[in-house]
Amino acid sequence: LIPSDVSNTAVSNTTSAVISAEVRNNGAVPAGASFTVSFYSNSGLTNLIGQVVVPANLSGCAIDGQEVSVTWNGLVPDQVNRFWVKVDSASAVAESNESDNVATGIVIVDPDQVFLPIVNRETRFPIK
Repeated sequence: LIPSDVSNTAVSNTTSAVISAEVRNNGAVPAGASFTVSFYSNSGLTNLIGQVVVPANLSGCAIDGQEVSVTWNGLVPDQVNRFWVKVDSASAVAESNESDNVATGIVIVDPDQVFLPIVNRETRFPIK
């Protein structure tokens, strides 16, 4: 079981946001039990934001994904709020690799500026 497509987002005028991830089963057989996906606000995975239970039988071979999401309240304005998502946080499903169950995402609250790169594909007219 692995997390994929973890949300990275920006919000304005609020201190809450919906954060999400897609869960895939990269094993050869369907997940034999339901399992919990937990979202945390620290890398030690101790400050729980919220949890979602995914029903049993998620298809193997990473064919199908299951999107999960929770609302994160209490975001800190004017900074990057990082979160971690752990799939099968209660170890309900036996896996051959337990080390690939965690991923991270961010929520930026009230960004003042967004800097995007300028790409110039035309060499005859360089940007000055």
